Amino acid sequence: MHYNSALRLTLEVSPLLDINTNQHQQVPSIKHSTLTLLRLLVLIPLGFGLSAPVKAELDCTNVPVRVALFDFAPFYSPDQQGHPQGILIDELQQIMDQIGCQWQGSFYTPSVLLEKVANGQADLAMLIEHPMLKGKAQYSRSPILEMQLASYQNSTSPGIKQVAQLRQKRVIAIRGYGYGGLINRLIDPSMQVELHMASDIRAALLMLGDGQGDYLLSYQRPTNAVLATQNRPNIHSSHLQSKDVYVVLSPEYRDSKLLDRLNRLLDSRQ
Repeated sequence: MHYNSALRLTLEVSPLLDINTNQHQQVPSIKHSTLTLLRLLVLIPLGFGLSAPVKAELDCTNVPVRVALFDFAPFYSPDQQGHPQGILIDELQQIMDQIGCQWQGSFYTPSVLLEKVANGQADLAMLIEHPMLKGKAQYSRSPILEMQLASYQNSTSPGIKQVAQLRQKRVIAIRGYGYGGLINRLIDPSMQVELHMASDIRAALLMLGDGQGDYLLSYQRPTNAVLATQNRPNIHSSHLQSKDVYVVLSPEYRDSKLLDRLNRLLDSRQ
C-alpha cells in the first residue's frame, strides 16, 4: 500500500477509530496521527490477508447424507408419518447399506429441491438430467433406474409419438420438471407451444380433463398412479421417450469419496 493511500484511509476511517474529530477540541498531534497510521499499516495487511476457513471433509458413515425428494409416487413419496417410501427409496436404501452410508430424506416441491441441491442445502437427489443442474451437480456414471415419459391427452386429441408433434399445441407441463432438457424445446419460439404450468401431477390431470390443454407431459408410473384415483376414462397416454434416473450430488457436498463409491456400485449393476 502506498503511503498516500494509507493516509487517505486513515482520515476516512478516523471516526471508527475514535480519533478526536470534534471541531471544538484540539487537532490531534502529528505524533498521535503518525502512531495511528502505523497501526493501520500493520493491521490492514493482516485483515486483508485473512482467508475463508477451509470446509472440513465429510464422512457419510458418521454424518447422514441429506437426500432431497418430492412427492413422486410410486418412485418416492411420504408415508402417513412423513417418512420416505417408494421404488427409488428402496433402491437408495440398498445402495447406502452396501456402501455403509447413513442418509435422511426431506420433501420439497420440485423447484425448491433443485435450488437446495444447487446451493448445497441438500446433498443428494435422484433425478434425470436437468438444465438447472447441468455442468454444476455431479451425476453418477450409470443410472439407478429408467422412467418412461408419455404424453397424455383426451380422446378428442390424437396420440403423438414425437415431441415435434407438439408444435402449435397447448401443452401442460409440471412446474420444476426439466423433462431431461425437453422443456427447452417447448419454450423455443419456433415450436409455437402455448405452455400451461401445473403445480403437480394431480393438478395437471385436472387441467387436462377440464380442457385447459391439448396434451400433458408426465412420467407414466406416477401419473398412472394418480389417474387411477380419478374418474377420467377419456384420458389416454402415448409413450414418448425413456429417461434415465441418476444419483445426483450437490456441487457443495464435501465427501469426495462418495461419488466414487456410488459409481463403482452402480456400474457393477449394469
